[in-house]
Amino acid sequence: MPAETAELKLISAILKNEYPPNSSLPPERELAGILGVTRPTLREVLQRLARDGWLDIQHGKPTRVRNYLVEGSLSLLGDAASDPSIQTSLLSDILMLRALLAPTYARIATQLHPEETTNCMSAIQNTSISTKEFAEADWRIHYKLAQLSENTVMTLIWKNLESCYIQLMAGYYADETKRQQAATAYRMVGKAARVHEPEAAEAMMKRYTQESAL
Repeated sequence: MPAETAELKLISAILKNEYPPNSSLPPERELAGILGVTRPTLREVLQRLARDGWLDIQHGKPTRVRNYLVEGSLSLLGDAASDPSIQTSLLSDILMLRALLAPTYARIATQLHPEETTNCMSAIQNTSISTKEFAEADWRIHYKLAQLSENTVMTLIWKNLESCYIQLMAGYYADETKRQQAATAYRMVGKAARVHEPEAAEAMMKRYTQESAL
């Protein structure tokens, strides 16, 4: 669809620094021509990108490109993760976030829903699947654990990080050793959940996620 194509083109231009942070976009008529859409379609696109934190639209002023990694929303990270220049730093940030959150929701999920937590931790059993499939399964584990902890904020954080997390972790899990480490750690957390030992689940998740964040 024209709007979706124009949106991708504009995001790509921002990521390539054709429109750097804090710069102004071209006037509406000119930008519509560049993107090959009508002005009403362009306005729709600009509103979408403003909602996600890419742009700052104020009446009577040029549309400003935000410093999206500071002013944006979590939902834009899925697109930002495709930018090679920031992938390494984003991966480091994701691993740090996981190390901070995962031990807590692993403990609470085990306390509240031990059987479901046990089942959740068995999502990764085969390390020979593709790196993307492994990353998807890994994301589902953390998203589910956040849900089982009954913490709405942590659940929404993981939901909004889905695309970004899978893109970045697919590269991370290209290393077979890292897949084996994850599978082993999650299996141990599952065993702790099975015998209703939340502190053990927390300790095992903490050890794994902190070591993987180094």
